[in-house]
Amino acid sequence: NNFAAVALAAGLLLSPAFTSCSSKAEKAKEEISEAKEDIVEAKEDIAEERQEMKEDASEQAKDNANAQASEAGTETMATTDQDADKARKEAEAEWMALKAQSQKDVEALRRESKALEARIAKAEKKEAERLRIEYKKQQSNLDRLQARIDTRSTEFQKDVANYDDAAKERSAKFKREFKHDTDELGQAIKDIFKDNKK
Repeated sequence: NNFAAVALAAGLLLSPAFTSCSSKAEKAKEEISEAKEDIVEAKEDIAEERQEMKEDASEQAKDNANAQASEAGTETMATTDQDADKARKEAEAEWMALKAQSQKDVEALRRESKALEARIAKAEKKEAERLRIEYKKQQSNLDRLQARIDTRSTEFQKDVANYDDAAKERSAKFKREFKHDTDELGQAIKDIFKDNKK
């Protein structure tokens, strides 16, 4: 009987502690749920901004190309020099549109990665350290993408002076590679927290 009485007393004394732990766990779950909702909203906002930026850049490129084409005098019979000049102007218009879009893509990726800082701050210490390392790696990749835009801009200025098929191919190659790299980096930023869920 003494054992039963001691067990009953211990149960009554420990009951509030278990209830307190349970309510703290529920509160933590609610905070995590709210943080996830905030992240989903931020991702949706970023996706909308990206789409708007792409549409704006596409429209700007069309306007620039049309303006360049009308300046080149497409209504008259063009000579070889005029054709070359027209090709240079079109290349400049295309490059300006591509450069603007590339800058917007890099900025969108920077905003996307900045949104992750809050999640990293809320993560457990060990996981936060892993996330910070991955975050810094992605920031470094963003800096490299920006440097590639700047380098290609300088190269393009040289190419446009002696515009030919090789220069056109270099621009096309840059466009393909840059799109591939930005898409890869965007996915890497989105995947930073996937390892956390395993």
